[in-house]
Amino acid sequence: MKVTLWTGEIIHHKGAKATMLDRILSRVCEEYEVSPDEVMGKRRTARISWPRQMAMTLTRRLTTMSLAEVASHFGKRDHGTVIHAVKVVNYRCGKGRDHAFELDEIEIKLRGEEKR
Repeated sequence: MKVTLWTGEIIHHKGAKATMLDRILSRVCEEYEVSPDEVMGKRRTARISWPRQMAMTLTRRLTTMSLAEVASHFGKRDHGTVIHAVKVVNYRCGKGRDHAFELDEIEIKLRGEEKR
């Protein structure tokens, strides 16, 4: 069964590699124990907004998607939301090693999956 994603890419639910965007969302949800629906939803609690900001930042780092495309994917948000997310993640990573480690760890895992 083929499904056309909003990016225009076609994936197979069974057996095919997921797109980078799908892998980012899946990895971030796994790391922070939140569901994709929560990350894509409207709630702005810290438990959900931080993983969403991480996912947006990783999407900008690991894809060629524009700000508007990233915003659209994450719940029809504005491109300014993505700019803010990247700034928040970069600020927190600069202030504490824990956040920088989290970001690097997720990115390394995603890049490792990409090479398979």
